[in-house]
Amino acid sequence: MTIATPGFLQAMGIPLIKGRPLQHSDRAGSQYVVLVNETFVETHYGSGDPIGRRIRLGLPDHLVSEPAHAQPWLTVVGVVGDVRRRGAAAPVLPEVYVPQAQDNDVAREFFVVAHASGPPDDLAERLRQAVRRVDPLQPVARIVALDRMQADSLSQPRTNLLLVGGFGLTALVLAIMGVYGLTSHSVASRAREFGLRLALGARPSAIRRLVAGEALAVAAVGITLGVGVSLLVTRLMAGLLFGVMPTDPLVFTVVAVALMCVVLVAAYLPARRASRTDPGEVLRWE
Repeated sequence: MTIATPGFLQAMGIPLIKGRPLQHSDRAGSQYVVLVNETFVETHYGSGDPIGRRIRLGLPDHLVSEPAHAQPWLTVVGVVGDVRRRGAAAPVLPEVYVPQAQDNDVAREFFVVAHASGPPDDLAERLRQAVRRVDPLQPVARIVALDRMQADSLSQPRTNLLLVGGFGLTALVLAIMGVYGLTSHSVASRAREFGLRLALGARPSAIRRLVAGEALAVAAVGITLGVGVSLLVTRLMAGLLFGVMPTDPLVFTVVAVALMCVVLVAAYLPARRASRTDPGEVLRWE
């Protein structure tokens, strides 16, 4: 539950999907209203229209023993976009937005969001002065830019992804070197075979296709085994992913195609060298 004042959606950049936002007319004595997020609608209403429906919130812990403070029924007047409050990888939870003027509980702390065109440091002192004008005894615990808060919340996942990406890039380079070395060794050991094929009328393009095809066949076996193993262990990385399912078929397809392209590049030079084998020299060896 978020207790907010009118203008909160605009200040936070939360889109209004349907209905109306909180208004100054939503005060004590008027109809009790509430906003809900999209996940709340999907969880409790499915495809039904939530506007006009009523919900009732549970009592705060310190009021449970006081039946006189029973919570009123709240009418849903708007649907807003989802907000990830617990990090990029955390699931989005159902959420409600209650007007501050209609809240029956007393908040121990609250947050003020302000937009400014200048540096955040210049705004900090102006915010403190504004709070002092309202209540000189009210402390301002911390003033921080939202961009900084977002960067801090993503710092650990970003570090983890950089490490994983670095290991992945290293593995890709080693795979390229391995494929190139294996293909090159195979071509060198079959130089006489390719020379005889050329002497018997085979075209250089056929030799290149032969070498590239064999490299792709080996890569196809490796990719098939790798995809099978990945489907088993990729769920261990679910906490590092954002916007991508651990078994996303598009990701696996793109990676497989990319590896095939890498194999073709790694096999190109050995294949070209094989197609240039001198048939006369090979016949002299024989």
